[in-house]
Amino acid sequence: MGTSRVQVVAPLFAALLSIPLAGRYPPLPLTSAQQRRQPLAALLDQFEGLARQQPILLLFESVQWADPTSIELLDLAPIKELAQVGAAIGREFSYALLHVVTGRDEAPLKSALLQLEDAELLFRTRAPPDAGYSFKHALVQGAAYESPLKSRRQVLHRRIADALRERFTTIAESEPEIVAHHLSQSGLAEAAVEWWEKAAERAMHASAFNEAIAHIEKASGLAVIRRAILALTQFWCG
Repeated sequence: MGTSRVQVVAPLFAALLSIPLAGRYPPLPLTSAQQRRQPLAALLDQFEGLARQQPILLLFESVQWADPTSIELLDLAPIKELAQVGAAIGREFSYALLHVVTGRDEAPLKSALLQLEDAELLFRTRAPPDAGYSFKHALVQGAAYESPLKSRRQVLHRRIADALRERFTTIAESEPEIVAHHLSQSGLAEAAVEWWEKAAERAMHASAFNEAIAHIEKASGLAVIRRAILALTQFWCG
């Protein structure tokens, strides 16, 4: 763990364990909601970091007799997962798209979003029924996005692309570059090329030539990579 990370995490763990700091670390300017949530989020980050190095096992002797902090730690995991899905969608995302991608029931989904709002990680940008959310800061989105493994992120991007193409066709048709981005990040190069070309064509019709060139360059780059992969596959498979 880097020194800068220790400066943030150590006071959080000290507060969680009621350990006096004796001036060793500067106090963190946190709201009451952040003081409650961030130590648990830091614990989850530590568990996830260890799990990437080797399998780990968490044992809770009896959830029935668990203290409130342990219960909240268990409850926080699905909330963190929800933040990861939102981060994969983008800095801003709609409730409707999040609902489709996660497949969660409305009651627990709304409850989790409210907890993220209370923790001041998200804020709502539009009111229901067309509710929209935004990460409070790009760094928050980046941290949520980078926390799962790349393979997990690829799965999320594929689900987002599928949802846009199948359930949100108006967005897909008006902003094909969004679909192209998620297909690119999911590793589906052939489909991504097709959608980058659609985005380039739409940009050309709108006389947005710089955007069109950028879309064409992305399509060309993916096409080259795809041909290289096919060539290597044919070579090794005979």
